[in-house]
Amino acid sequence: MKGIIFTEFIEMVERTYGFEMTDRIIIGVDPPSKGIYTAVGQYRDDELYSLIDKLAELTHSNVPDLIRSFGMALFPGLKRLHPEFVDAMSNVFDLLENINDHIHYEVKKLYPDAQLPRVDCDREGNERMTVRYHSHRPLGDLAEGLIRAVIHHFQESIEVDRQDQDSVGSHVNFYLRRFQ
Repeated sequence: MKGIIFTEFIEMVERTYGFEMTDRIIIGVDPPSKGIYTAVGQYRDDELYSLIDKLAELTHSNVPDLIRSFGMALFPGLKRLHPEFVDAMSNVFDLLENINDHIHYEVKKLYPDAQLPRVDCDREGNERMTVRYHSHRPLGDLAEGLIRAVIHHFQESIEVDRQDQDSVGSHVNFYLRRFQ
């Protein structure tokens, strides 16, 4: 997994829970990286899962809720690093429709070894969209948080219904409905 995910996760923990909590989860997990992450580095997926599990344990939180919160926190960081991807879009549906063919395409040029999820969209007019998330990682909750952050960014009134297609969250359908 790309280091940007780790650096943004650590920043979220520091902002939300403080530096002491960040140290506690890193010490508690004792990851192979020793908690030293760079945005362009490559780290094992299970290292992130362990950090999330430890944070949930120490904060008495629900893991899916933490991952969704991380997705919400991740979007502004990604926008800050690559504003050209977001600034070129005028609304939620446009951004989501451009993930695979434009955003992930450009990400692969920058990071050829990145293993990105597939995000397929079917738009039904201007009011409805189905977003299908497919990944080898069980991060449907992260995808949901990112979708909700995009909605917040564009300040649109969109309802999100979720339907998991497997038991681990690696294949999830999101049904978006725009309302006035």
